[in-house]
Amino acid sequence: MKLQTLERSARRQVAHWMLGLVLALPFVGCSGKLDLTKPDARSSGGSLAPPKKPDPGATPAPAAAHLLQIIEIEPATGQVRTLLARRVAQALPRRRSSPPGLVWRVQTLNQHGRVLDEVAIADPSRIRAEFSSDGQLAGTSLEKPVVAIPLRLPLLPTAERIRLQNSRGETLGEVAYQQVSP
Repeated sequence: MKLQTLERSARRQVAHWMLGLVLALPFVGCSGKLDLTKPDARSSGGSLAPPKKPDPGATPAPAAAHLLQIIEIEPATGQVRTLLARRVAQALPRRRSSPPGLVWRVQTLNQHGRVLDEVAIADPSRIRAEFSSDGQLAGTSLEKPVVAIPLRLPLLPTAERIRLQNSRGETLGEVAYQQVSP
C-alpha cells in the first residue's frame, strides 16, 4: 500500500514538473545572436559542419532594431509556419555562450539560397525532467511533437527564407522570412 502511495506521489510530482517546464518554455531560451565565427561557439558537441561565410552583399539594417519571428515546427513532418513576426525597436540580443547540448541551426537565406545569417539554438524539441524518488535522482527525456521557437534575427532587406537544421545538419523545414516595416 505504501509503495502505491509513493508511486502516485512520484507520478504527481513528475506531472507538476513537466507542467512547470511547459509553462515556462515560452519565456526561456530566446534565440539570441550567436557569433559562430569564434572557435568556442562551435564546442557544443554536435556534429555540424563549420558555418558558411555570410554573404558580403547582405547589409543589415541599423543595429537599433531586429526581427522577432516566432515559428512553429513539427520536426517529424517538417511542417513549419510563422505564428508572429514583428519589428522590435531594440538592439539584437547577443548570446554570451554556446547553447548546451545538441544544437539546431537557424539560417537566413536570400533568393539564391546564400546564407545571410546563421544562429545556433539549443534543441527546443527535447525536455529533460528530473525528480527525486526514494532518495535517488531519476529522470526522463521527452520529445515534443510540436515546437514554438522565438527567433531574434537581424533585419536583412534581401532575406527570403529561414531554414532550420537539426544537430546532424538535416534540414527540418523552411519558412518565409517576414519583411516588416518600421
